[in-house]
Amino acid sequence: MKDQAEQLAHLEAEVTQLKEQNALLVKRAKQADSASKAKSDFLAMISHEIRTPMNGVIGLSKLLLGTELEPRQRHFAELIQGSADSLLSLINSLLDFSKIEADKMILDIDKFDIHVLAKELVALYAVTGKQKGLSLHLSLDENLAGSYRGDAYRLRQILVNLLGNSIKFTDKGSVFLSIKKEGVNAGKDILYFTVRDTGIGIAPETAAFLFQPFTQADASSTRRFGGTGLGLSICAKLVRLMGGEIGVRPAPQGGSVFWFKITLQPATDAVKDSQVVKAPSTQLFPSPHKQLPLPNFTQGKEVNPIKILIVDDDNTNKIVMEEIFRLSKASLFFASNGEVAVTMCKESRFHVVFMDCQMPVMDGFEATEIILGQGQGKEGKDLPAIIALTADATSKTKDKCYAVGMVDYLVKPIDFHKLYMVLRTWLPELTVPALTMDRQEQKNKQQQTKQQRAIINQASFDRLKHHVGNMDHVARVFVKSMEARLVELEETIQQNDAKGSQKIAHTLKGSSSQIGADELTRLCLLVEKAGKNGQILQIQRLLPKIRKAIKDVACFFKEQLD
Repeated sequence: MKDQAEQLAHLEAEVTQLKEQNALLVKRAKQADSASKAKSDFLAMISHEIRTPMNGVIGLSKLLLGTELEPRQRHFAELIQGSADSLLSLINSLLDFSKIEADKMILDIDKFDIHVLAKELVALYAVTGKQKGLSLHLSLDENLAGSYRGDAYRLRQILVNLLGNSIKFTDKGSVFLSIKKEGVNAGKDILYFTVRDTGIGIAPETAAFLFQPFTQADASSTRRFGGTGLGLSICAKLVRLMGGEIGVRPAPQGGSVFWFKITLQPATDAVKDSQVVKAPSTQLFPSPHKQLPLPNFTQGKEVNPIKILIVDDDNTNKIVMEEIFRLSKASLFFASNGEVAVTMCKESRFHVVFMDCQMPVMDGFEATEIILGQGQGKEGKDLPAIIALTADATSKTKDKCYAVGMVDYLVKPIDFHKLYMVLRTWLPELTVPALTMDRQEQKNKQQQTKQQRAIINQASFDRLKHHVGNMDHVARVFVKSMEARLVELEETIQQNDAKGSQKIAHTLKGSSSQIGADELTRLCLLVEKAGKNGQILQIQRLLPKIRKAIKDVACFFKEQLD
């Protein structure tokens, strides 16, 4: 009995000890979660606080360069612009590094054309290389799929870092980008990327440390070439996030070879019959069907001028936006916080609202929900397209913006090209001279814009034609499917079924991307996002644009088949 009592006492002591240890572990887990949240909050705050003054520096220097300047003044303004861009690049690198360290980085998986991505990068860096007397070369494996599913933005970021480094550390010779298909694993292609240069090379003893943060080859290169040493660390973390591996080795003829290996899912290149709604009609273009009324922006006896509301508590940001729109035909209005914006939207109708997120009195999220709520159930009430214009670049804030009903998202400092593209979507009738003043920048991005806004991506269409041959059947099937999806989309909108609209838009997006209808694909993606967040009113705003895109695509195929 005595032994049993001692054993029971011993067990009770162990149970008590386990409970205490368990309670300690729970406490530490809560502390870790709290620390992680504090780190994320600090990251968002720092991002916001740094980007707000940067918006003034970059925005005003861009506007200054768009005015008449003496050569010496222009030189100084360009130096300010270049320094500001360098600082912004550093801020973005630190932000990316912090996101990855905190496990907050999420890959955005979508279909992309790897050939276009590679060719655009080589064309971009060929200009920089030419200034140093370098030649750039591209080698693409003929076995590569036309399109893959992956995060094109992050893949581009990796290649930009590697190509940029190779050019920076190479004084003469060449830089080569190669992409090869090494094999297949579980239905995914194993892709092997290499960036080879004829530069200064890397000593074997330092190669192992290159992918650690804040590290460069040696102290002398830091002084000569500059940089934080974050680029390769971010590349390594992104490659690992994609489930791949990265490394470096000496080039046989001198210089270095940076390589990484990832697996990507090939995207389908043809429209599948299973995705198509079969219709008994043999007509390529069905008769017009009943349409929902268009938004009342231009109906009536008198066309109201375009009215834009800027909601921001920072005076410098207001000045930047005022100067951007100064020569346009839009009327600009300002609100210093969300509460004022709500009142102004209740008393007047605005076509577009640029909404800051963090403001005193009432933030942009609450203001957006109230403004959109004011239009619920009011016949003839036109809701503004509310576009986030925030210094908070975190994915959490971006998701929240869409969740409350904002239709688009811009990050400070303002990227003039992105602002231009946003206005093309939500105010296509408005011309903003300030966004087209930088001729060199426009020239560099002209081809990209043309590609993004083309009715049919010619490269995608030609590739599909190469695989399919005669396009008559594919075109007829696709157009019938497209028309049928539009009817279904209109029905879900009439029923206020946001989730139903989301599903239809997702299906239409898939077939449109396969056929190369880039603009229709982009609009379907916006409907899909709005549907996910239950924003039926924003889907209604997009419907006329989708109708027009479908009409344009149908006309394109009619011309091709005639």
